[in-house]
Amino acid sequence: MRYSPDIKNQVRRAYLLKSPCQPHSHKFLQRIDKNRNRRFIFDEFGSLLEYSIAKDAAYCLYCYLFYLGRKKERLREHVGDHNSDHNRCRLLFQDLMNQAQHIEESILK
Repeated sequence: MRYSPDIKNQVRRAYLLKSPCQPHSHKFLQRIDKNRNRRFIFDEFGSLLEYSIAKDAAYCLYCYLFYLGRKKERLREHVGDHNSDHNRCRLLFQDLMNQAQHIEESILK
């Protein structure tokens, strides 16, 4: 968000082309939650997760790049219905990555 609005989408696109940071070989810390040992894994939400070893935190990649008011919910709650902030960010992601429909391309044509 700290980049100039003029280049923000270029930065987002470059970041997305590198794919999310997913250190699968990292040894994730175990935590006790309700008397159970738990450890972070890239499960069914793996394709949209970004993990920061330094912060020991996982982020939704779409919402991280297209910030609309991020909330710290469980991933199932975070994804929500078709009008959720997450799904609006996902649509922004799809639009950004579809360069053929980008406004600059339309103007050039």
